[in-house]
Amino acid sequence: MTQGAFDGSFDLASSDETPSSRSESVLRGWLPVVGPFTVGASFLLLCIWTWGRWFDPLVDFGRELYVPWRLREGQVLFRDIAWFNGPFSAYFNAALFRVFGTSITTLVVANLTILAAGTALLYLLVRSHASHLTATVTAVVALALFGFGHLSALGNFNFVAPYSHEATHGLVLGAAALAALGRWSAIRRSGWLGLAGALLGLCFLTKGEIFLAAAAGCGVLLAFAWRERDEPAAARARQAGLWLASVALPALASFVLLSFAVQPAPGGGAQLSWSSDPGPEDLAGYRVERTDGGGWRTLAALLRETSYTDVGGAAGARYRLSAVNGLGEELVLGEASLAPARPLAAWPLPYRGGRLDISFATYGGLGGGAGEAEAGIYDVTGRLVRRVARGTFTAGVQSATWDGLNARGERVRSGLYFIRARSADHVRM
Repeated sequence: MTQGAFDGSFDLASSDETPSSRSESVLRGWLPVVGPFTVGASFLLLCIWTWGRWFDPLVDFGRELYVPWRLREGQVLFRDIAWFNGPFSAYFNAALFRVFGTSITTLVVANLTILAAGTALLYLLVRSHASHLTATVTAVVALALFGFGHLSALGNFNFVAPYSHEATHGLVLGAAALAALGRWSAIRRSGWLGLAGALLGLCFLTKGEIFLAAAAGCGVLLAFAWRERDEPAAARARQAGLWLASVALPALASFVLLSFAVQPAPGGGAQLSWSSDPGPEDLAGYRVERTDGGGWRTLAALLRETSYTDVGGAAGARYRLSAVNGLGEELVLGEASLAPARPLAAWPLPYRGGRLDISFATYGGLGGGAGEAEAGIYDVTGRLVRRVARGTFTAGVQSATWDGLNARGERVRSGLYFIRARSADHVRM
């Protein structure tokens, strides 16, 4: 591999490294092993050294926790939550919360994993143009300054606790797009070109300035790749089309997913609205289905409109939207639930003893079906005082009561108490 040309192969031996002595030969022979080991050891030592001192959830990090949590609870970005960046990072973190639980630890472990992947990419990208020593020093400095660096007394503003996850996610996605495109340049397999485009498309859904930098780098690399090989214009046109389509696919998919909304209808029931590309003029129609805790029931087949009113829709009902093409093939565009106007309510408030009536929403899970749900009274320390409801419920609104007693049958003291309800992936307090 010649110096200054990135072919995406990430060879660990450089053809121009010709040692002049036996000691230099031994040293250079160990560099392919010592370099990655040094980077890995630096990552581990910095992680241990700074453990637990990366963030302050009250200063410039609370938003990164709050927004994914709200999305996990069923709210929609740009509709229920004002947002100024792309949707990728917020929904990615919300998916992590859904799978691993809503906690700072979930984000920390995910960010450490992303930092490790980004550091490996940085090492390989630098190594493709320079020596092992240069790649090692670059990766270690990046870890110390940007990966775990404390640029303020709070410990925020690094890859583990970023001010904006869009910045860290965008950088890693952009680097991965460059790496995949370099690999395609070396072996000319369409899969790598499509992967490079998809990664760049995901980068577009983070921050605009990072996308522009990554797109410029990919464009230059693509131009040099075409210049190195004399290929027919038709082949280059197909390659450009594949790349551009791959770039556009994540944005189009996110547009469809974010545009499918279910809201209470003015006269009762549920009002569904959506948009898609291709639109109804290029499709046989849309299929709208609903589940109230059992199986899916078709409400409208081959619908030609982009909205639908379900007069029988009730709080907690879940809807599924599919596109049907001219061959009768269906593609699920998304699912959404009709949230009740007040997912958690209690009366009378303030509570001064006697009977407290509680209503809480229960939701069908992905694919419908009844699920476990519970509601309870908690004190200010987070300790459970009394569980007022627990069991398997269908989607809808459930009722429970509290008589002011704790789990031992004793009347609780005056003070501040919270009602917490959990159903499927929704937690209300």
